[in-house]
Amino acid sequence: MTLYSNEPHRPDSLEVEFMETAAKVASLAIERTEMQEQLRWSKERLRRTIDTATIGIFTCWLNGRFSDVNPAFCAMLGYSAEELLEMTFQDITHPDDLAISVEQDNKLLSGEIERYTLLKRYLHKNGEPVNVRVQVGLAKNADGSPAYFVAEVEDITEALRTAKALEESNAKLSMILGTINDGVYRFCVYANQEFEYDFFSPSCEKVFGFTVEEMQRDKFLWLNHVHEEDREAIWQKSFKNIFEGRVASVEYRFWRKDGELRWLAATLSPSFKAEQNCWLVVGVTRDITERKMSELALAQSEEQYRALVSSSKDGVYLVQDMKFVFVNRAFLNMLGYTKEEVIGQSCLEVIAPEYHAKIEEISAAFQQGQLTASEFEIELICKNGERILVIATLAVTTYLGKRAATGTVRDITEKKRFEEALRQSEAELKAIFNSVPYALLLLDHNYHVRAFNLKAIQDSQRLYGQPLRIGESVLSLAKENQHLPLSQKYLDAALQGEHVHFETTVTHGAETHCYEVRITPVRNANEDIIGICVVLGDISERKAVEEQLRFQARVLYEMKEAVIAVDATGRVKYCNRAAEVFHGKSLQEMLGIRSEVIMRYKYPTKQIHQAAKAALEQEGHWQGDVIYLSHHSGKERIVSLYLGKLYSDEQKPNGLLCVLEDVTEVRQAELELKKSQVQLREIIENAPIVLFALNTSGIFSLALGKGLELLGYDSVSLVGKSVYQLFSQNTIFLQDIGRAMSGEKFNHSAQFDDVFFDYHLSPLYDDAQKIIGVLGVAIDRTEKHRAELERERLQDQLIQAQKMEAIGTLTGGIAHDFNNLLGAILGNLEVIKKHVAQSTVVQKPLERAEAAANRAAALTQQLLAFARQGKFTPKRIALNQAILNALEILEHTIDKRIKIHKELTPDLPEIYGDLTQLQQVIINLTLNACDAFPKYLIENDSACITFATLLLQDESVRARSALDKNKNYLHLKVSDNGVGIPKEFQAKVFEPFFTTKEVGKGIGLGLSIVYGIIKKHQGLIEVDSEVGKGTTFHIYLPVADFTAELKD
Repeated sequence: MTLYSNEPHRPDSLEVEFMETAAKVASLAIERTEMQEQLRWSKERLRRTIDTATIGIFTCWLNGRFSDVNPAFCAMLGYSAEELLEMTFQDITHPDDLAISVEQDNKLLSGEIERYTLLKRYLHKNGEPVNVRVQVGLAKNADGSPAYFVAEVEDITEALRTAKALEESNAKLSMILGTINDGVYRFCVYANQEFEYDFFSPSCEKVFGFTVEEMQRDKFLWLNHVHEEDREAIWQKSFKNIFEGRVASVEYRFWRKDGELRWLAATLSPSFKAEQNCWLVVGVTRDITERKMSELALAQSEEQYRALVSSSKDGVYLVQDMKFVFVNRAFLNMLGYTKEEVIGQSCLEVIAPEYHAKIEEISAAFQQGQLTASEFEIELICKNGERILVIATLAVTTYLGKRAATGTVRDITEKKRFEEALRQSEAELKAIFNSVPYALLLLDHNYHVRAFNLKAIQDSQRLYGQPLRIGESVLSLAKENQHLPLSQKYLDAALQGEHVHFETTVTHGAETHCYEVRITPVRNANEDIIGICVVLGDISERKAVEEQLRFQARVLYEMKEAVIAVDATGRVKYCNRAAEVFHGKSLQEMLGIRSEVIMRYKYPTKQIHQAAKAALEQEGHWQGDVIYLSHHSGKERIVSLYLGKLYSDEQKPNGLLCVLEDVTEVRQAELELKKSQVQLREIIENAPIVLFALNTSGIFSLALGKGLELLGYDSVSLVGKSVYQLFSQNTIFLQDIGRAMSGEKFNHSAQFDDVFFDYHLSPLYDDAQKIIGVLGVAIDRTEKHRAELERERLQDQLIQAQKMEAIGTLTGGIAHDFNNLLGAILGNLEVIKKHVAQSTVVQKPLERAEAAANRAAALTQQLLAFARQGKFTPKRIALNQAILNALEILEHTIDKRIKIHKELTPDLPEIYGDLTQLQQVIINLTLNACDAFPKYLIENDSACITFATLLLQDESVRARSALDKNKNYLHLKVSDNGVGIPKEFQAKVFEPFFTTKEVGKGIGLGLSIVYGIIKKHQGLIEVDSEVGKGTTFHIYLPVADFTAELKD
């Protein structure tokens, strides 16, 4: 066939048909090739999709044998693909779920359903069940007959676990929300400040006083019941923090449905939900009315503390970063600085440099928490450069949110010291579950602990005596700790659906705490009781505060002063019992009445009225006397009125406190007293007395009386002067002042130069019964004293004269008798001597007669010496030499077995006296001591006589013995270890003819003669004796330079 030629050829019909058929065949071949390529690519893409899918995919034949599985399905069951392709789906299906799977497959095969979704369990290769969601479909052949099953498998094991955990968590949350006292709620806030509530906990009704339905029905109900003064502030603050994504904490007042105004604290925690384009806010609100009342009481306590600090005599300071941020007036007065000079300055500037290292060491210890309090001594530098030694205390505190130190400084010369202690508040908890101030326990049906919060851990030692452990039975804890208030009857009651609430005390060691206990059942979503919730709240502090507030209210009500509180509108809001009695009206009658109707008074003068008004405006309080119209008698009374502003928590004036006391009689008495004081002062200033007062340093603060002129002083010259300087020579008077400073009250006498006073001293006390000085009254007794001295002198002279007269008479009689005896004896002796001069037979009788005559002569001489006191020839004498001379005379007279000890101080000043008479004193005392020794002491060589001399320097002896304070004395002690003198005889030993010796051994004149000689020498003799131990005679003789002319 020729297709092309030089000439155009027109194909015939057969050629045309052939060419069209060939074109169709070629087109079909191309389409088939393209379809095969697309099918291959589609299968490859499907294969990749199945192999990379995150869910399990498999196909199986109608008999259940797997024909294809993807990796996700293999991983889900722990098998390899090869292992699964040898298995059927029945092999891996949980036996309990096999029937429902077969049933659904049959419905597919019958055409009843096109596909199904089933929750079932497969068995993992390790035997564990795998929870899955299966979607199954049926693949068909071209003719519509079933070919094989196709399934998608999703592992939902973790999802089921999460759902179960979420359910349990929701149940616990519902249980907690149902048992705690705080209100928990949730709402959504949109950008235009629109909001919607979607949840309220049951406790919201208790907190807000409205039912949950009421609050959900009216979303503005809460806002409308916020106190009008707080509404705008908390609204702005809450929305500002919410839109900034920050937690908002606000406190505000809320009017409950029953009309009660309560303080609430709310914490709002926002989180932004992008899908809803809003802020989801979770709020927790707590009733803090009791805390606010406690804070008010604390604020009042702090105000009292500030007043105490301001009036304290101790310096008080507050230091932060080593700089003063506060000092009180006493601190400034102590150092001489002004407040501006101290505040902001380093505390080291007023501390002596040598103490800087010590202060820095203490500061470092405080910063590191190693010390919380300390007391130490340091030197402070005053503004004038002087140093004072103080006792400083230091304690850690917090000021404006930062660590600081506060304490006191006290000049250690002051006697009264006090310390102040500060209490720290409890730390606030952060999370909802752990922020509630209660110990929370969740128990199961068997009373085993399932969960507890942080507070329960903290209280575990006190409540249970041991740490809490999950799974432990609280009944075993209660058995070990008898104070734990969790008896089985309470727990069983909760398991029966009851709500148990009571208060109890728990004792641990020396501490006793009060607890509020709430035991409630825990229910699940089906209202089945699944456990118990125990809430234990330590309410010890609240109880203490409540008791304190009740006590303060009782004290205020029982005050003797009338107390009235007036609100900002001028109406009476409170009055105590005294106000009711004072005005003759009951509290109910006065409440709500305007104060001017009840309190009818006027100011004494216009100036006082203006001063009161100015004081109220500037200082907030005023006190003074007003003229009050009595409600009882209608007469005017003088009333002491105190007016003080009352403030709200925001420090805004909201009332007035009025305290009234009828002082009419007091003011009249004060007027009378003032008149009496003027009269008394005139009497004292013109009377011969001295009225004086001294402070603790002995400085005159008062001196009045005509008696001051006798001392050469006046009131002006004495006040401000020291008694110890002005009267330093009068030791007795100064000793009495010291005794009065110690608390004694007594009368005494003293001589001031030529003036003699009787005085009464008594201690002065302040309100705290601390001695602050001495009050004294001295009365001039000079003339009376002189008259008494003269009377005593004349009486002594009279007694001496009477004694001498009696002794003279006695001596004359004895001398007469002795002369007769001596005459007879001497006459007979003369006769006998003439006749028997050569006879030795009568020699002994003659000797005895001669001895008797000699003794009679010696007795006569002693009597004459006592009567006349002998001849007196004074001169300067060395006392030690006089003692030695006398002992030489006695050396051959006393028993050699008696030891003589001499303790003579050398170089003593001379005395002025008669040597013979002083030697007579030594001899008489020595012989008297020899007679006092019992025989066994002499035989054992234990008898001893001691002579000691010294210059008298003991002022107590001088004061006790009334020796002349202007003279120096020598002190002579003569001691023996003999039998001693009984107490009842010691006052009589110096009396003439008093003796305890046996008859024939003495007539009792030896010590009388000694006494007379010492008196003649202007001296003093004293006896000190104890039976069985011996006797000491103390002789005090004036030194020659201080001895006046001695006369016989």
